[in-house]
Amino acid sequence: MKKVLLLLLLITAPLAAGKLKVFTTIFPVYDLSRQVGGELCEVSMLIPPGTEAHSYEPTPKQIAGLGKCDLLIYTNPYMEPWIAKAARGAGMKPGDIVNSCENIVLLSATKGEEPDHQAYEGKDPHAWLDIGNAAKMTENIALAFERKDPANAAQYRRNAKAYEKALFEFDAAAKRAISGFKKKNFYFAGHFAYGYFVSRYGLSYTSPFKGFSPDAEPTPKALAKMSDEIKKDGATVIYREELLSSRLADALAAEGGLTVLELSAAHNVSKKELAKGLTLLSILRSNLSNLERGLK
Repeated sequence: MKKVLLLLLLITAPLAAGKLKVFTTIFPVYDLSRQVGGELCEVSMLIPPGTEAHSYEPTPKQIAGLGKCDLLIYTNPYMEPWIAKAARGAGMKPGDIVNSCENIVLLSATKGEEPDHQAYEGKDPHAWLDIGNAAKMTENIALAFERKDPANAAQYRRNAKAYEKALFEFDAAAKRAISGFKKKNFYFAGHFAYGYFVSRYGLSYTSPFKGFSPDAEPTPKALAKMSDEIKKDGATVIYREELLSSRLADALAAEGGLTVLELSAAHNVSKKELAKGLTLLSILRSNLSNLERGLK
């Protein structure tokens, strides 16, 4: 009888050391996973801090390491087109690979932004910048944790609900703030990944770039057109993207007497920011604050 009870305890107990070993790809899914997992999970990010996310592919050593995790959480097949090949190479089971954007309808790529979007099959992969999508991604991650570690299902569910509540509190605050903006269009000197954000909050943008690729360069004609629009509009702020050079934003700012502020799509964060415990929500709050400075 004692042996039977011991066997039942082993089957129903939490995973070894109470930790679910989770690998994630980019920062948004890393942050959502650690919010849901809390102290029950050991969450790691494949892409090193400070690395540009779009062109990243895992190293052979990282692929080999994937076989040691319980779950691999990725954004969607358009953001990480290499994920299926890497998981096969690591010998992972299909059920242990989680598409965080499952059942989310992705936006179509913005018109006129070819050919960069060909790599994304006409889809915008930056779904997490819509709060509704971020909440659904949180739910999908929680369900994956529950399936893998049913003994702690209730805790994963509580953690997910708490973070979804925080996400929608930000959403309400953002809608209130943006409704009071004097202007709704902002100028961005980078590769534009904010389609979901501007769509949710009724904003628009002007950028000299076409598409998401960090290797793309704006044409002189596009730069001149944007410079003229900035002058006509009387804008006081120009926005730069995270982790990449601010050279273009600085040049346009010098020409028009503008202030340069960052607008982050949260693809990744620096080592220093990661050490400080930066979250997706804190990035979104910073974005909103910077937009207020430029548009209110």
